[in-house]
Amino acid sequence: MKMIEIQIDDQLLDKVNAIAASHNTTLQALVLKQLTTLAVLFKPVIDAPADEPEYDPITPLIGSLHLDTQDLGENHDRYIGKFLYREMHDDGS
Repeated sequence: MKMIEIQIDDQLLDKVNAIAASHNTTLQALVLKQLTTLAVLFKPVIDAPADEPEYDPITPLIGSLHLDTQDLGENHDRYIGKFLYREMHDDGS
């Protein structure tokens, strides 16, 4: 294990502390969960050989999802961002 140190402004610190408290967890656990999620989401990109075309993590899902949207191809980053935002702000209800 390695210890890291970051600088964060007071307003953001207050927000993430409130999120952690609302999930009955610590700031450290919250940050580790989010970093783990990022590592999983971007693993294919990180592991891809440099000489291969850029890997898009949504590619394996093409054709496997049944959604009420017709613009997933153009706006998949927006949908992923919304999902991650909901995960981060979900109060468990």
